[in-house]
Amino acid sequence: MTGTATLGLRYCRAAQRDEENGFPFTAAMEWHKAAILFVPIGPFAELCWRQWERIVRLPRQMAEPIGDQPQSDERTVRHFVPPPAVNELPVLISA
Repeated sequence: MTGTATLGLRYCRAAQRDEENGFPFTAAMEWHKAAILFVPIGPFAELCWRQWERIVRLPRQMAEPIGDQPQSDERTVRHFVPPPAVNELPVLISA
């Protein structure tokens, strides 16, 4: 077993221990680290990611900081600004 796999197993065991001791978010970080270490071993990485998703209740795509995600040139802030709303005041007054 390589050093990376051994370290991954240590993170898995630490995550289990932390969760048993009532530290779920510490366990989630350790599952995340183990998943990254197990990338070459697909089924083990998948198991770690499932544990991480179970604890934090987010998809694994949300595991990395937003600033680390590459953005294309066409996606700018204006794509995320909602269009101006229709004047809703008459609807609110009539209700």
